[in-house]
Amino acid sequence: MPLVSSYCKYQVLCFYDYPALKQPVSVAQHSVLLSRNLEKMFTYRSKSVIFVQSLLIGFVLLLVNFESTAQNTEKITISGINKQVTLRYEKPVNAVVLRGERHDLEKMQIWANGKIFDLSIDEHIDSEDKTFQSNLVFFDAAANSFLLSNIPLDNPLEMILIRVPAVAHFSARNSTVSNCEEPPMVLQEVWRAGLPAPDYDRISNKVKNIIIHHSATSNSITDYTGLVRSIYTTHTQVNGYSDIGYNYLIAPDGTIFAGRDPGQDIEQDAVLGAHFCASNTGTLGICILGNFMNVPATEQAKASLNHLLAWKTAKDSLSPFGTNFHPLNADLGIIAGHRDGCATLCPGDALFNQMHPIKENCNHQLENCGVFLSVPDNQFLQDFSIFPNPSSEALIYIQLPVSMVDNSKIIQVQLADLHGRIFMKRAFPVSENPFSIEAPSQAGIYFVHIQLAEKQQIFKYIRLN
Repeated sequence: MPLVSSYCKYQVLCFYDYPALKQPVSVAQHSVLLSRNLEKMFTYRSKSVIFVQSLLIGFVLLLVNFESTAQNTEKITISGINKQVTLRYEKPVNAVVLRGERHDLEKMQIWANGKIFDLSIDEHIDSEDKTFQSNLVFFDAAANSFLLSNIPLDNPLEMILIRVPAVAHFSARNSTVSNCEEPPMVLQEVWRAGLPAPDYDRISNKVKNIIIHHSATSNSITDYTGLVRSIYTTHTQVNGYSDIGYNYLIAPDGTIFAGRDPGQDIEQDAVLGAHFCASNTGTLGICILGNFMNVPATEQAKASLNHLLAWKTAKDSLSPFGTNFHPLNADLGIIAGHRDGCATLCPGDALFNQMHPIKENCNHQLENCGVFLSVPDNQFLQDFSIFPNPSSEALIYIQLPVSMVDNSKIIQVQLADLHGRIFMKRAFPVSENPFSIEAPSQAGIYFVHIQLAEKQQIFKYIRLN
């Protein structure tokens, strides 16, 4: 006798029962039925693939505990003896987060709306007692059912269902403002409609470093507003943050969302966030929506990132090529990736490898606006120079101001190409003036980064054939 599905009136799991029962069954009843009819289920044969899947799903004894954790979330604990199960809900689910042991989570998959979602570890969350949290799995269209596969046999899982009311999709891409003016963006009161507003004492923050993240969510998502709403709900109702962690979020179509709510007295770019290994003071967080481990961010997203960076660096006189001290990295780039200060893969290999071009594009945009932050306004660095430039010679000479020549001082010199690949990084005692470094062998555009204590300078060097 084949098994058929029946909806669960408790909006948790829809268990499988026999047609003769006429009504949904409880967990305890379902367990008894399975034990009584186990032999029949094993002896039953069918050519139907649907039945084979139903039989596999039916042969699972799940212990399900559920509780309402907050206004938009529901928590379920699952343990069983089967590797896959289908969950059905009367009220659709927008996203899920799972908690469990790392090796269990990394093996699991979720099937929903005809798509397969692999799980990865949310590196923003510290593990406790070997319990890790997955990254947010967001369904582009709310799902009434989904299938969990590769469920661990021995270790229980905790799954958190996220439900947010649907709102219209918003865009803030079209604008005629200069790239050194504040870019247009979707404000909190727009994308957060229908969700509980944060209520806490905001902290004003003087930004010294801008940290780039990725959301590590699927690159096939098109409901960017829904994704931002789900990230906000995860941060506030699952992770326990006061608000969404990032100051800004950028969608693949270039739409910028204002992130953490600054309240009435603080500016959007100056409110302290929660995104950088619990060491957020002095940082501003920008999250690009998507997973950029193996694929690059879209051109629209990078254009909006450049606009946001150019405006912020111009506003606060932050050199795109500069560095500032941070407790997690004594030489943290003013524009940096999440992994520059934390043990994480964020913002993904493909995006992180573009950090130097991102800085170069920002600096280029600043110069187009008449802002020259790569040359600090002090006599010390005005006397600093490299020569010959451009050239085809084997050596580059660096000229120091006379007042700098001192054997007790050390100068740091780094040579990199347009892609951020470092060809040379050395420390020199300041004993000769000028001193020389080897020029790159291949023709192209390079950057010579020179630093002495807190003073620094970037020179563009052109290598001729």
